[in-house]
Amino acid sequence: MKPVLVIWNDAHAGTSTWERIEDLVDNEPYEVKSVGFLMSTKAGGKRNHVSITQSWSADSCVDSVLHIPAKMVVRVINLAEETYEYLSKTGANSPAIPEAINPTGS
Repeated sequence: MKPVLVIWNDAHAGTSTWERIEDLVDNEPYEVKSVGFLMSTKAGGKRNHVSITQSWSADSCVDSVLHIPAKMVVRVINLAEETYEYLSKTGANSPAIPEAINPTGS
């Protein structure tokens, strides 16, 4: 299991009520940030998507799976590596660092 932050552009509503076409202004992407455990296709992830799950139990059950179309993904950040690098640079000493890098111990 690899904890990741996925930054992606989502589809979204352009209006909340009736609007005149010339009043529509929506030129920027609707950026979303989602955090979860990265799922490979062998572990239930969807092909051509970045799949993440909120929770992953020891007996291989998952909860709140999100499949993000790969073409909508802006960036995937490995949180365990980022956390380890940050703690190393700041001199923080935590016994949880090895667990964060490899939470399952495998």
